[in-house]
Amino acid sequence: MLTSSIIRKVNPFINISQIQMIAIRYGHQMSTRNQGGSPKNKHRGFKRYDGEHVEAGQFLFTQRRIKFHPGMYVAIKNNNTLYALVGGKVKISAEWVNLNYENHIVKKEYMNRQGQKFLKKYFNVIPDPQHNRFKLIDVV
Repeated sequence: MLTSSIIRKVNPFINISQIQMIAIRYGHQMSTRNQGGSPKNKHRGFKRYDGEHVEAGQFLFTQRRIKFHPGMYVAIKNNNTLYALVGGKVKISAEWVNLNYENHIVKKEYMNRQGQKFLKKYFNVIPDPQHNRFKLIDVV
């Protein structure tokens, strides 16, 4: 064999069967390291539904592109996740909106639909009622 003669010239003390075992062992390790697989699910969607009670900071809806918009006492993160700013009851509503077609983002998204009204879905949080127990400190 040509390969065995080259190996014997480089190192005459190596046994050919050891080299074959090393090659098989490393080949097996390489194949396990490069196994593919499907990516993990992102679990996007509703976290809280209409009528549920939420605390401040709880996620309401996770989305990749804006499907639901932030309404009253709701904010949006940079990854389009909606979360509550105050504790209260969740309300989901659909409202007619007039878009500002001068905005560059609106132009890109609604290029061929200028002048139309759109029905947009909003997440709102109705705050919990405050207590009516106040202590009078001083009369002016």
